[in-house]
Amino acid sequence: MKKILILLAIVFSVPAHAALTLLDHNDWKVDFSGFAELDAISDSTRSITEIPGNTPIARPTATNGQVGRMQFSVRNSRLGFAVTAPEFDGWKTRSLIEMDFFGFDLAPSSSGYNSESAYYGSPTLRIRHAYMAGEKDGWKVLAGQTWSILGWQPYYFVPTTEVAPIPAELFSRNAQVHVMKTMGDANGTQWQAIVGAMRPPQRDAGLPGVEAGIRLADNSRKGALTNVTTMNDSTQAMSIAVSAAARRISIPSNASQTTPNGDRTNFNSTAVAADFLLPIIASADGKQTGNNFVIGGDFTMGRGYGDEFNAYTDSQASPISALAVANTATGNTNLDAGIGGYDSNGLFQLIKLQTFSVFGQYHFSQESRTWISGGYSALSSSNANNIANLATASSVGYNRQTASYANIMHNLTTNLRVAFEYSYIQTTYTDTIQNHNNRYQLSSYFFF
Repeated sequence: MKKILILLAIVFSVPAHAALTLLDHNDWKVDFSGFAELDAISDSTRSITEIPGNTPIARPTATNGQVGRMQFSVRNSRLGFAVTAPEFDGWKTRSLIEMDFFGFDLAPSSSGYNSESAYYGSPTLRIRHAYMAGEKDGWKVLAGQTWSILGWQPYYFVPTTEVAPIPAELFSRNAQVHVMKTMGDANGTQWQAIVGAMRPPQRDAGLPGVEAGIRLADNSRKGALTNVTTMNDSTQAMSIAVSAAARRISIPSNASQTTPNGDRTNFNSTAVAADFLLPIIASADGKQTGNNFVIGGDFTMGRGYGDEFNAYTDSQASPISALAVANTATGNTNLDAGIGGYDSNGLFQLIKLQTFSVFGQYHFSQESRTWISGGYSALSSSNANNIANLATASSVGYNRQTASYANIMHNLTTNLRVAFEYSYIQTTYTDTIQNHNNRYQLSSYFFF
C-alpha cells in the first residue's frame, strides 16, 4: 500500500506536459499521461451536448430550437498508459490504452433515463485507443483500436477548442489491423503508404472494411499546428495525402420483403478523401513555434460512410427500420443510422455525402505562448431527401450541416492551458428549414 501511495504522489505532482515514466527497467518502459479538463459551454439552443458532431440543430419551431442551455463538464478528461517492450530482432514494440469519460451514458431527457447530476457528475469510462504495434526498417504493423485511415486521421484534424469533432470532420476510431511503410529522408521528403482491414460498419455483411492511403510530407518545411486543443504545441511537416475506404452493406433491398433471411442485396460503400497542410510562415528551425502560420484542409466524397462522421444520422433511428416496421425481414436491418435507408418506394439506397473543411492557425511569438485559429466546414447530401424511414412520422431529414469557428488558446505554464472559442453551427433540413446554434466555450486543461 505504501508503494502505491508513493506512486500516486509522483503521478500527480510532476509539472510537465509530457508522458510520465512509471517504470523503466530491463528495457521495459511504462508511461502514464493524460489531462484534466473543464469545459464551460453556453449554447443558444438545446440541440447538442459537449460534442457537436453532426447532431442537427433543432428546428426553429421546436422548443429545443428556441432556448439555450449552459453546461459545465469534465467528461473529456483523459488517462492513458503506454508500454514499450525490449527490442527483439530489430522490432520495436509497444502498446497503448487510452480512456476518457464519454462512455455510454444516455443524455438527460424528459423520459427519465438519466439525470443531469449523474450524466455530468458520474460519467462512464470508455476506451479511445487500445492497440499493439511493432516497427522495423520503416515498416509499422498495428492491431487494435485506433484512428481510421480515411482522412489520415489525426494529422488533419481541425484546430478547435470544442470537444472534437465538429460538423463535417472525419473523426472515427475502429478496431483494425494495418500495415504502413515509411520511405525517404526523415529531414527531407518522405512517403508513407498504409493499408488496413477495419471493423465493418455492419457485422452481418460478413466482410471487413478496407481502407488505404498515401501521404507525401516535406520535413524540411514545418509549421506549428495544435490541431486539437489537447494536443502538444508542436510543429508538423508540410504534406498532402489521399485515402479511400470500401465496405460492404448487406440488407433487404425492398421494404416490403417478407422473407426473414432471404433476398438480401449487397451494396458497396465507398469513399475518398484528400487532405493538405501548408505552412505559410514556416518554423525557422523546424521546432520553434513562434510566428508560425499554417493552413490546412480536407475534402471527402462517397456513399454509405456516414458512420465516419460522429452523430450523423439524417434523423433516422438507430439501427434503421424500414417503412414496414412490422416486417420481420426489414424491421431488423442491423445497420446504424446515417449509412443508408429506404426511400418512399421502399427501395434501399446508400446516403451520398460530400464534405470539406479549411482552417488556419497562427502562433504568436515563442514567449507569448499564445495562438489563434479559425475555420469553416460543411457536410451535404444529394439524396438525403429521398430517405423516408426516419425516426418518427414527424421527423425531417437534414441534407446540410455547416460550422464556422474562431478561437484563442494560451499556455499559462508548460502543463496548464486555457482556451476560448465562438462557433456558429447551422443545419438545413430537407424541407429547406434552417436553424443555427451560437456556442461560446471557455476551457481549461492540466496536462500530466
